[in-house]
Amino acid sequence: MSANQNARKNGISSSASIMIPLVIGSAFLFVAVFGAVTFTRNQEAINRGSQLEQSQAEMRKCMDALKQAKFAEAEEAARKAVGLMPELPTPYLFLAKSLSEQGTADRLREAVEAYTLCLEKDPDREDQFLGHYGRGQAWLRLGEYRKAEEDFTETLKIKRHFAGAYQDRAFVRKKLGDAEGAKLDAKRAHELSLSPE
Repeated sequence: MSANQNARKNGISSSASIMIPLVIGSAFLFVAVFGAVTFTRNQEAINRGSQLEQSQAEMRKCMDALKQAKFAEAEEAARKAVGLMPELPTPYLFLAKSLSEQGTADRLREAVEAYTLCLEKDPDREDQFLGHYGRGQAWLRLGEYRKAEEDFTETLKIKRHFAGAYQDRAFVRKKLGDAEGAKLDAKRAHELSLSPE
């Protein structure tokens, strides 16, 4: 008995008897492709997890080096962290801090760039005030008082009770000739420093 006769005997049309192996074959192909894609994604996730762990380890090295005033060592660790996870903002924050601590005009300009990248990577983060405040301090040290004032103002929009930002903004406002603004900021900084908040 032919396949078509056997199929008709079992109530299956000849076109359906051809389609069943195709459907089953397609299902196996789908499972195989889906499994390969899932494996690849899982492997990528494992690799990203490993890179994240390595990046975090480099950031810890950077923090330890900063505490010991080993700024070149801190910069090296921060650059490795950025290289491992360039899409994340935090490694740029560490890099900016390590550059800023070195204090030369060139390093301060590089710090401004790193703080800017940090801010651009995730503009909705709650701790964006750190990027604005750090960049504001770099601008201040470079004598770019208007830019520093802008960053300190952005800092205070995010973290209203940050005495250090009021104090620094008071300084730059005084440099910019805004005596009244400087006086108000200095008063607010003093009030916050006395507050138990």
